Order: sequence, then structure tokens, then C-alpha cells
Amino acid sequence: MTAGTIATLIVEQEGQEEQRIPLRDGQEIRVGRDEGNDIVLHDPGASRMHALFSASSNGVVVTDLNSLNGVFLNGVQLSGMKDLTSRDLVNIGTAKFRIQLASDEMVNSLSSSPASRAMTAQMRPVSVSVVVASLDQFQRFSEELPTEDVAEVQLRWMSGVRDAIEESGGSIDKIIGVNVVAVWVGPDQKTLVHQASSSLSRIIQTGESLSKSWKHEATHPLRSVGVLSSGFGLKGALGANSRQSDGGFTILGDPINAAFTLLALRGQLNVPVLVDSLSAQSVGDVFSLTSLGRKGLPGTEEELEVFGL
Repeated sequence: MTAGTIATLIVEQEGQEEQRIPLRDGQEIRVGRDEGNDIVLHDPGASRMHALFSASSNGVVVTDLNSLNGVFLNGVQLSGMKDLTSRDLVNIGTAKFRIQLASDEMVNSLSSSPASRAMTAQMRPVSVSVVVASLDQFQRFSEELPTEDVAEVQLRWMSGVRDAIEESGGSIDKIIGVNVVAVWVGPDQKTLVHQASSSLSRIIQTGESLSKSWKHEATHPLRSVGVLSSGFGLKGALGANSRQSDGGFTILGDPINAAFTLLALRGQLNVPVLVDSLSAQSVGDVFSLTSLGRKGLPGTEEELEVFGL
């Protein structure tokens, strides 16, 4: 795998040779029946713009672009978006997609070696908080309002969101459509949750402020929405060629996937903010949260206690 590559996207379509597409940080690959897509599916069951693969320094996310027949991950229909591993199989119609993460190749190349044991010894647990923020009903606005008006307010909202995240100690991991994924990583969970929740509070206020000066407010009021999930990961040095500037490497898959699951659930519950139980314990006075009870997670048989604003 070439330097700077986050992962390789492996594509199998009936009657065609296997494609192997290197993915770099910030790169997006759109898949669908339309000829303007990066990967064109010659399948009548595929939507014109069916799905999106987005790469960042923390991995690759697949997003269902509101397709008619859905995206299937390991045989289960995807709800929203999901952070992928090298073990996952994505089915879109008759086409199959897999990813090969560069981080997995590095670990495999070091296995059973002194370097592998040294790397494992250097790994340390870290706390992780993840915020996914979005503009509610934005897709409908894009379809019903003048393109220039929608583009202008999106840029202003994105600018406010970026400030809210970075000034609260977080970093933007990826932007997927109008969904902004931000992460906070460090040793103290309570501090991270407070920083992340403060950022999310500012993002909510950004939507309210923009809506007041939005000329379409009467029919299309702006509302920021978001979710907050917290968990744990591992961080360790992988040397000078690591993709992070400080030579570090962080495994964040589970907290990010938990946030994506909350995002799908938030839409069903129609609340502006949804928080998992671990985060709710440390939010403090930033939000006045109410337990919404245990809810079934979209696409799984699991249940999770969630808290809403």
C-alpha cells in the first residue's frame, strides 16, 4: 500500500475485473447508477447516487445516500452510516465492496516480531468522545430552495461548527455531506465529555442564530442537531511514518460507530440532541437531559439507554 494511503477499496462487479482503489485522507468515492459517480453500477436495482465511501485518518465510513434498495453491511441493511473494518463486506445490489485498512497491514507486517511486542507495550488506553452534528432537514431544503441560498447558509453553518469544535479542544475527523464528525481524545473522560458537550451546545446555538437571519425561516427554519457518544480506545507510537503528525495512532472505531448509531436513532426519536449513558454521567450543567429509556438500536438486536434534550 502506497505512502499516505488510508485504505484500499476493493470492488467486485459481475462481469468485470476486480478494482482496487487507494483512498487518502479526505477522499470520497460516490457509488451509484449515474455516470457521474466515481464508481458506476450497471445494476437496475441501484439508485442514481446510492452510497458514499469517505476516508479520514481514523478509517473509512460508508453512508447510504437515501437509496431505494439500501446498502447491506455483513448481510444487515445499513441505517445511516458506519465505520468499516477490514472484515466487513458491503453489498450494493449485486456489487461487493471491501476495504483493506493500511493500519491492519502495518500490524500484520509486525506480527510475531520484536517490533510488534514493542508496539503493543507502548499502547495505552485513552478516553474518546465523539460528536456528530448536522443541519436538520437539510436534504429537503436542498430540494425545495434556491441552490445559492442553501449553499450560503451551509458555508456559514460549517464555519460556526468548525469554530465550536476547535475552540473546545476537538478536531474534525470527517465531513460527510452536512454531517460533521468531531473527536476528542485524552486521558480524562469527564473533561472530554464536558468539552464535547460544550461544543455541541454552541453548535445548537449556531443553528438558532443563523435561523433568525435566514430569509426562509418562516417555511424552512434552521435547526442544528447532534449526538454525543463516549468510549475508550488505544493510542501508541507507530514511528515517523505514522499518519498522525505526532507519530501516534489511535483506534477509535467503536465510539465513532456508536455515534453513528445514535444519529440514526435521533432521527427516529425527533430530538435535537441525543447522548449515550456514559456521556450523560459527565455532561453536568451543559444540557438538561432526560432519560428516554432503553431503545432498540437500528440494524441490531441491542438496546441502549439514551438521554435526550
